[in-house]
Amino acid sequence: MSARKIKSNSKIIEKLELTPTRAEKWRAWFEEHQSKLILVVLGFFLGVAGFGGFTYYSSSRDRQAEAEYARIVNAWPSGESATPQALEPIASELERLLAAYGSSPAARNAKLDLAKAYFQMGRHEQALKWSQQAMEAVGADAGLKNIVRYQLALTLEALGRADEAAGQWQMLQGEAGSGFAREAQWHIARSYSRKGDYSKAVEHYEKALKAEGAYPGEPLLQGELAQLKAKVGVLSEAVKNPSETKPQ
Repeated sequence: MSARKIKSNSKIIEKLELTPTRAEKWRAWFEEHQSKLILVVLGFFLGVAGFGGFTYYSSSRDRQAEAEYARIVNAWPSGESATPQALEPIASELERLLAAYGSSPAARNAKLDLAKAYFQMGRHEQALKWSQQAMEAVGADAGLKNIVRYQLALTLEALGRADEAAGQWQMLQGEAGSGFAREAQWHIARSYSRKGDYSKAVEHYEKALKAEGAYPGEPLLQGELAQLKAKVGVLSEAVKNPSETKPQ
């Protein structure tokens, strides 16, 4: 082999030895960016740990709220014991619960219970406030929405806002399976009777008698309907014979 060829081959070998391998390239790149990579990885794990910590904290708060809510509701007085004086501390504790755990699932039920407590205490403006807040909180839960609407309708009636109350009863009686159809029709009938629209009142009394539900019972409905029909009959006779109703 000639000297020129040997020299050429040695240069090729030397060049190959000087060319870095892929592993060496990766190692060099890693060494150059090592500090940045450590920060990225550390940030990722801190983010995961932070999210897990937040989830645990949120879950823990929800459990605390549920336990506190259960304690308050279990102390709710029943029957004749549910006086305004007995309900006052219950309402205060429910308001404290909402102040501390307002975003928890238990807060939704606490708002409805506050509406009931204030209604039973005769503080109807506050009952209305919490009924409206409970309605906003129930979302798409149809069953709970019907219960809140029932409380709202009762409260509006107590405040003398008959037309608004009738609107709530109308929505309730239209909800299939709500369990309030019979009572809703009864309230609508009474509303028409108070306004002097007796034909409409009779119509809704008759609908109430046909509707599902246990309350009000048939004797009460039949009794009120009979009284109303008697009143309508007297008024009809008075219209037919106005001279008979004039004082002598």
